[in-house]
Formats: sequence, structure tokens, C-alpha cells
Amino acid sequence: MHDYRRLAIYGAALDLAETAYAMARSLPNDERFGLASQLRRASTSVAINIAEGAGRGSDREFIRFLHIAIGSACEVEAVMDLAMRLHTVDTESAIGLKADARILIGRIRRLEYRINS
Repeated sequence: MHDYRRLAIYGAALDLAETAYAMARSLPNDERFGLASQLRRASTSVAINIAEGAGRGSDREFIRFLHIAIGSACEVEAVMDLAMRLHTVDTESAIGLKADARILIGRIRRLEYRINS
């Protein structure tokens, strides 16, 4: 069992979610139940899956939840891609959030590699 609160990726996932929530608030009101909701849920899922996986009894289970966290971070990127296409978000901010998600994905994969080694 891992202490997720001590993992740097957990803190980075919380940072990602905090930024995503701010981005969701900046979306137009008509996206409150669409892109904004999806962005909040996807970004929250990254941190939650890291925590849940760390609480499982085996490294194999932890890695499974890390994969889910990666998928959720990819979802954050996809929501930003769509928001940029729809011109509902500041492009520079969206690119920044996507970059943060991509960096976090790399860090999660490095942790997975260390666990498997």
C-alpha cells in the first residue's frame, strides 16, 4: 500500500484539477452541463484514481488505477481540444492545461515503470 498524499503525482493531479475547475468556470454558461461538467469530472478522476489505486493492496492494482488516471488526463486534453475548436475557451489557457495534463501523464508512466522494475 502506498501513501498517496506523499506522491508528487497526487499533488500534481490536484493542481491539474484546480486549474481545470478554473477553466470550467470560464466556459460559457451554456456549457455548464456539457464541457464544463466533463472537464471537472475528468480532472477530478485523475487524483481520485491515484488515491484509490494507492489504497489497494497490491502494486498490480495500483498500476491498474494509474492507467485509469492516465485515461482521465487524456480526457482532459480531449475536452480542451473540443473547447478550442468550438472557440469557447482561451486558446493559450487551454494549451497550458493540455501541457500540464501531458506532463502529468509522463510522470504517472515513470512511476508505473519504477513500480514494475
